[in-house]
Formats: sequence, structure tokens, C-alpha cells
Amino acid sequence: MRATIKLPANMRGLADDKATHEIDAETVGDAFATLCEQFPELQPRLLDAKGEVLSFVNVFVGSKNLRELDGGDTRLTGNTEILIVAALAGG
Repeated sequence: MRATIKLPANMRGLADDKATHEIDAETVGDAFATLCEQFPELQPRLLDAKGEVLSFVNVFVGSKNLRELDGGDTRLTGNTEILIVAALAGG
């Protein structure tokens, strides 16, 4: 399946300065693995050592939070949009 991954501004510099990337994959985990193979500097900003999405990174598949779905095992259907939203901190 084809997925469109939308990166937040603070990750685009690690991925050819592009806001979106088209990836062929069966699951969200496969899509992230492929993206991180293409852009290795993204991995520590997106995934932990086990390949799971970091706790402070929110991911939406369509309009649903990945944590409410099957995590990395969430199957992709048709043209799926995956939105990555990095948490902001400050004070």
C-alpha cells in the first residue's frame, strides 16, 4: 500500500527538507522502517531502540491516534496519510 508520511517542520531538515514522503508499505511500522532506512538521522527522533514510536511523538493514521490503533502493526489501506506531530516543550 502507498502511505504519505507528513513530517513536522523540526524533522524535515533530516529528510531532504521535504514535508511529505511517499512510502510503499503494509504497516505503519514498515513505513517508518523504510523512511528511517532512507533518512537514518530521523530514527532517533522518531523511534526507540525497539522500533516503537517515541512516547513524546504523536502519530495519526488518517484521523486516528496510532496509540488507539495497533501501533506499528496498524495495516495501511489504499492511500493512507500518516501525520507525525512532535511534542513541544517550553516554559
